[in-house]
Amino acid sequence: MAQAEVVLVDGGIEVLLGRVSPDLRCDLKLVDRLARIQLAARRIGGSIVLRHPSTDLTELLALAGLDDLLPDR
Repeated sequence: MAQAEVVLVDGGIEVLLGRVSPDLRCDLKLVDRLARIQLAARRIGGSIVLRHPSTDLTELLALAGLDDLLPDR
């Protein structure tokens, strides 16, 4: 299983911020951390996107209303 990647996007520039291990528990603590990273990115004019998220993480982000972090959404 591929690791989810947290990518900062600003205009046409993309920077890999880090990876989410597939062994990491998908819970609201993880969602909170991703939401905080998104907030910080938006404050500087960018945003983040998750690439290759697990099904569990995708569903949890959608439930929390953060499916804008997912590509093609």
